[in-house]
Amino acid sequence: ASALPAVCGRVCPQESQCEGKCIRGIKGDPVSIGKLERFVADWARENGIEPEMPKEKKGKKVAVIGGGPAGLAAASFLSRAGADVTVFEKNDKMGGVPRYVIPGFRIGDDALDKDVALCSAYGAKMVTGREIASVQELKDEGFTDIIVAIGAWAHGRKALKYGEEYDALEFLEKVKAAPGSIDLGTDVVVVGGGNTAMDVARAAKIQPGVEHVRLVYRRDRRNMPADEEELVMAIEDGVEFMELLAPEGVENGVLKCEKNVLGEPDASGRRRPVEKENSKFELDVDTVI
Repeated sequence: ASALPAVCGRVCPQESQCEGKCIRGIKGDPVSIGKLERFVADWARENGIEPEMPKEKKGKKVAVIGGGPAGLAAASFLSRAGADVTVFEKNDKMGGVPRYVIPGFRIGDDALDKDVALCSAYGAKMVTGREIASVQELKDEGFTDIIVAIGAWAHGRKALKYGEEYDALEFLEKVKAAPGSIDLGTDVVVVGGGNTAMDVARAAKIQPGVEHVRLVYRRDRRNMPADEEELVMAIEDGVEFMELLAPEGVENGVLKCEKNVLGEPDASGRRRPVEKENSKFELDVDTVI
């Protein structure tokens, strides 16, 4: 059974994973695993389905550092197997990046709360507001095994060769903590073509004063790694797509780019972007994310 059905049913990249590999997709549509998982989880909760508690304890006392998806899943499976599990989270709530970074229009706190409750239903204890300084600290408290699950908080690589840019996770975290408090100016450019870029672009579009959000990507729309559903929702929200552009840097409120064409496929199976000769392109911009 899934440890995090609400999360996996809403923000997991099914199109490139399970649904993308489903053999039913060869002659028709793949099985909609994400929607099914979401439905089953919601139905089970609404109808009072209770999880089965482990029948015996294994004598293991496990500490999990980090209350994001990895830590919660580890706690769920280990407690089901009979281990005594405690999850330590430095923030005041469990949930990690889905709680503090992914926008509410992708996954709400109520869905996260349900998954946290499911992970603790097998007996795992949840400790919030405590940051662990060392593994030895937990060993001294009698824990026999320790799992470090500190999450997906690393910032992305720098996209521009020069000029200032705003990190995507930092931006999303600030937006979620204090909606409407960030001054991005009127013209925003988001560099990238994955699901995170779509989240950023849609979140930027609803910030006060923003008039244009342009998503700049070095390939075309068809070769973006974002799920089709996420791409469609970004378009519906008014995000403008600037395809086949490789950004170089920002200077005096202007983003300078090189135009690309698509060449032969690379190792990912997508056509490789190739720079066109003498093909400079400029965009007025207040903020680059």
